[in-house]
Amino acid sequence: MPVTNAIARYWILNLAIEFPRKLSNFVPFVEEEHLNVRKIPGVAPTDYAAMFLELFDSGSIRLRSPSNDEEGEIAVSRSELESVLGARLLLPSVTSKIVMGPGRVRHSPINTDGSPDFGWELTQAGGEEWEALAQLNWERFINFCTDARSGDAWSSNLDSLMTELGWCRELHCVEIDRKTLSLEVLHDYSITYWKVLPVVYHATFRSKWAEYWWLGKGTVAPKWFRDWWLSRSHWYKEPWALPSWPAE
Repeated sequence: MPVTNAIARYWILNLAIEFPRKLSNFVPFVEEEHLNVRKIPGVAPTDYAAMFLELFDSGSIRLRSPSNDEEGEIAVSRSELESVLGARLLLPSVTSKIVMGPGRVRHSPINTDGSPDFGWELTQAGGEEWEALAQLNWERFINFCTDARSGDAWSSNLDSLMTELGWCRELHCVEIDRKTLSLEVLHDYSITYWKVLPVVYHATFRSKWAEYWWLGKGTVAPKWFRDWWLSRSHWYKEPWALPSWPAE
């Protein structure tokens, strides 16, 4: 397989390692800013579409409704997927980003123009293919979810979990009521929707939104904190960090 094909497969799989995505995220236009990714140099919209079809054929991905998260996997034939990809490739290759004014940007809702779309996610086989190149460390991965009243956090490493909770206000603008904090050990648990780990630590807590800590002090976060904050996301290799990433 040519290097570009392997990178393209990894690039697409990498989009959905934590939650499902939509075809409209990258066909016919790669939403780099919205997805926080880099386009693959020299790869055209037709190449992304062809590689997505290959991943579908190999059972590395499955399709979902683009608008109904509760529906889960949907039955779609290869010809139907080809038809949707073909229709999307005829659309203008432009971003959905809408500038609302100085410092105000949003992305237009998916399918407001009736364009065909599919949601999609990794299968276990797709996850294993991603892991083969990711050079990952699951102990550094934290799954964190909270709202205005309560939250949950999961990690396969207790120290990583405690660090996340201890710096929660600085990292998430969330203040945890430590008196309500509860911890349990889960076995053979899905740390993501496709990955099961033998041991996972799960914390639950009451919480509330809080002012960003450094802002409350009238200053910006110091460099040491910003560097550490960025390093936390490096629990695997992004496609553009791999040696086989093509030159511009």
